[in-house]
Amino acid sequence: MPTSTDNLIGNFYEAFSGKPELLDAVLTEDWDDIPLGPGEEPGRAGLKAPIEALNKAFSDFRVVVEEIIDARGDDGNGIVGVRATLHGVHTGEFFGIAPTGREAEVAAHDFHQIVDGRIVRTHHMTDWFSWFQQVGSWPSNEAANKALVLKVLTELFEDRDLSALDRYFTDSFIQHSPQVPDGTDPLRALLTANTNVHNQTGIITADGDIVMVHRRLGGLGPKPMISIDIYRIEDGRLAEHWDVQQEEVSPTVSGHPMFTVPGQLEGEVIHD
Repeated sequence: MPTSTDNLIGNFYEAFSGKPELLDAVLTEDWDDIPLGPGEEPGRAGLKAPIEALNKAFSDFRVVVEEIIDARGDDGNGIVGVRATLHGVHTGEFFGIAPTGREAEVAAHDFHQIVDGRIVRTHHMTDWFSWFQQVGSWPSNEAANKALVLKVLTELFEDRDLSALDRYFTDSFIQHSPQVPDGTDPLRALLTANTNVHNQTGIITADGDIVMVHRRLGGLGPKPMISIDIYRIEDGRLAEHWDVQQEEVSPTVSGHPMFTVPGQLEGEVIHD
């Protein structure tokens, strides 16, 4: 039978209370955090800077594990799901927001892949949007707009939550893609018909209400598609979309890959 997850999961979340040294016995050195957080570098060592930043921004910062779902096999390897709550008092600058002195609770949902007693990969989603609401302040429009697009891509392509189309798109969504009509219904039909499509997000940048993101889409054909997507944000919702797509070519003439993610090493292979 697999060993208890109590110590492994408990130490992982306790590390966020200013104890990053606990990670050495919990995470593999090349641990994969998906997606990387602001200012986070790849690997186990890369998580130490975000932990330090959180404890500078919040006093009494802690993570409370609410529920653990252990889906590992008899060999102890597999996925463990965790529902947790982040607690702290906002006493330092965070997301560019000056200290408010307000206590906040933020929900987090994580899926940890465990191999040979250590976490090798974590998929996570933390509801920072609720934190902005709780402290009554928002980051710059550009930072918020980038966070919105990342949230939409995560919910649509990783969580398969098509209700995101209702929450984050305008009713009159304008589509410039040559193969997709206006509105959200065509997107809903496209995602429903292509259940194997998956997204990898690379470079993302914003200028005012315009967000541009470099993506790699798999599951739409024999080869992945590399896409440049441009979104216009209006009142906190996606209002307009342009894109240019090209089938991925590998290797390229220059030897540099068509798609990379921030912090990716040159020549690192990205799997479908």
